Amino acid sequence: MAFIGALLGVIGAGISAAGSIGQARQTRAAGAYNADIAKSNARIALMQGRQDSALAQNQARWLDFGADVARGNAQSMINEADSLRESTEETLHRRRDDYRRILSRQRSQFAKSGVSMAGTPMDVIAESAGRLELEAQEIARQSRASIERGYYNAALARAGASALDTDASLARWRSKNSLLQGNIRAQRLRQGADLETASANNRARTQTISGIGGLAVGASNFFRDIK
Repeated sequence: MAFIGALLGVIGAGISAAGSIGQARQTRAAGAYNADIAKSNARIALMQGRQDSALAQNQARWLDFGADVARGNAQSMINEADSLRESTEETLHRRRDDYRRILSRQRSQFAKSGVSMAGTPMDVIAESAGRLELEAQEIARQSRASIERGYYNAALARAGASALDTDASLARWRSKNSLLQGNIRAQRLRQGADLETASANNRARTQTISGIGGLAVGASNFFRDIK
């Protein structure tokens, strides 16, 4: 009976050891599974960070392009305004030369006709001079309005270009930050996977040692009891 009892004890210890070893195998498998999920999530995080970075970088390039176009438009407006100002000055210079010739011709005609320059002839000349000067001032006024509008629109275009430059800088910052954050998340997830694997292996090792230890105790008891 003592032998049978000892044998049953060994068998029970063997069954317990097998259960512990099987549990250790399951612990390792579960740890590996969780680690694989973490590694997969790390790859996804890295990929997402790269995609977000690429999108932000592409947006920055478009904003840079828009800023360049706005600056080009501003410069074109300034060039047109400068050109209009120069052409207006030249036109006014020619017009006033023409006006002086017209007035001089009127004086000569009055003088040739023997008409005194006092009174009505002077009034006619003064009226002509005033009318011609008003025409010149109207040309200058219309041109000045167009020139000022051109400079104003150029200033708006430059302000828009500056705003686009700021947006482009922010987009480039988001691009770098997205890549950095993706790398950080991926690194943390990979570290978590390594820790999960190490923890599962440690638990499995403890379970295996416990099972083998129990079997060793059972065997020791068996040999002690059959003596």
